[in-house]
Amino acid sequence: MDGTWTPPTPDQQNGIGLDYHYQSGVTILTFKYYAFYRNGKDNYNIRVKMVRYAKEHGNKPTAWEFATAMKTVHKWVQRFQDGGKSALQDRSRRPLNSPAEIKPYWKFKILGICK
Repeated sequence: MDGTWTPPTPDQQNGIGLDYHYQSGVTILTFKYYAFYRNGKDNYNIRVKMVRYAKEHGNKPTAWEFATAMKTVHKWVQRFQDGGKSALQDRSRRPLNSPAEIKPYWKFKILGICK
């Protein structure tokens, strides 16, 4: 081994959403937020890192660094400001109401007929 580091190939990355590129002879690592989100089980920590980076560098550089939209960065920063770290957890995607849901009266009637 000659001491030089080479970035992993896409096959070696296992789809974790890291992108390597060279700038002025330096290897730069870029996070791809959506790849992490799709493939990751711990999205909370990625969002915490994103918010910390945004606090330090601003929304636009954060969007560039995490390869996502400024709207996404703004959303997570806003949620963090409104509710702290706990607001960065995944929210339920279940709708608050369902207009097409069967009324309780009919549920009991149907269940009574089935028994």
